[in-house]
Amino acid sequence: MNKLTYEKAWRILERQARQFFLKSQKRQTGETNEDKLHDFIREKFEIVEFDENVIIFCDEYEQTYEHDIV
Repeated sequence: MNKLTYEKAWRILERQARQFFLKSQKRQTGETNEDKLHDFIREKFEIVEFDENVIIFCDEYEQTYEHDIV
């Protein structure tokens, strides 16, 4: 079984929660920009905790979100 690393957790989160991040980018910047989405995500969000089933992350305002890994 592959151990989930911090970087793998980021890749999973970016891929699986893409629509969430695009909506957040649109709300905060007034536009969606696929080319800048990776930088936007890494700038505005932080992974707090993760395991093989869930990734818990927060935004710059410390609002916490939970993403179930599918």
